[in-house]
Formats: sequence, C-alpha cells, structure tokens
Amino acid sequence: MKSTFKSTKKATAGILAGAAGIALLAGGTTFALWSDETAKPAAAISNGDMSINVNDGTWADVSTGVAKPLNPATFRSVPGDKLRFTVPITLVASGDNAGATLGVKSGSTVAQLASKNATATYSLTEVGQTQPMTGAANVAIDQPIKVAVPKNAGKSYTLQIDVSISATATGRYLTGEVIDLGAVTYSLLQNR
Repeated sequence: MKSTFKSTKKATAGILAGAAGIALLAGGTTFALWSDETAKPAAAISNGDMSINVNDGTWADVSTGVAKPLNPATFRSVPGDKLRFTVPITLVASGDNAGATLGVKSGSTVAQLASKNATATYSLTEVGQTQPMTGAANVAIDQPIKVAVPKNAGKSYTLQIDVSISATATGRYLTGEVIDLGAVTYSLLQNR
C-alpha cells in the first residue's frame, strides 16, 4: 500500500506543479510587488494664426500737378499719367515666431502692362507713418516683400499700387487701349 500512496502523492505534486506553471504562463502571479503610478497633465500648446484683411480700395490721379480722385469707369488716361490705387489692409498674426512675406500680384503680368506702355509698382506704409517701410517702396507688382508682423496683434497698413503710363508714346500709339490690373491677389505667407 505504501507504493500507491507514494504514487498518489507524486501525482498530486505533479498536478499542482503543472497548475502553477500554467498560472505563471497565463500572466498570473501568486505574489505581489509594490508599485505606483500617477498622471499629471502637461501644458497645452495652442497654434497661432495669420490672416490678411483687405478693404475696398480707391483710385486717384496723382500725375504731376494733379491730385484728385478718379472713377476708373469714366477716366481716360493719357501718356505721362500716374494713377494710384490705395488699399487699406490689416495683417494679423498670433504666434511667438510669426513673420511674413506679403505678395501683391496683378491679374495682368508685368509684360502685359509693358505692352500697353505701363508699369505697376506698389508701396506699403504703416498707418500713422508718412514714408513706406524699408524695402517696401516702389516694388514691382509681382515681387513679394518681407514684413514684420507683431505677435498676437493686428497691424494696419496702406498699400498703394501706382500705375504709370509712359510719356514716350508718339502719334496715336495705344489710343483707345485698356490698361487693366485685373484681379489683384494679396497673399500673406508665414516665414521665420
């Protein structure tokens, strides 16, 4: 009888050892170690913004000896005229590293204007100032300029587009022609 008792004892020990092995393989443990964890919120960081607000513009004849508003639907230019389109704009930026490039693009290309004996340039002046910003005077219509945009604020500017008609035309050259800037596109591109 002793041999059956030993066999049963060994079989029971084997079953218990097997069950413990299965429990360990399944991820369970029969003992515990201390542990702890905590969650602390990190600071949220918000993205900035950048926009350009363009108001309606006005035309004026600023030829030498003349300074008067004009209606483009009824005005007829002659060689030597200088016409100015003045547009109030506001550049708005929020961001610690905000800087921007302003682009002013005419629907007509520089070559198309030149074929009409005309040129177009623009200048950007901060409201309250009398002179255009450095590097922002008489810029060719399709050339961008860098502007400092104050962080977390809007800044107002006056944008002036000057269309000059050459005084060198002779005879009836280009009479009855139309000089058209087309749709003017104002763009603001973020840079650092």
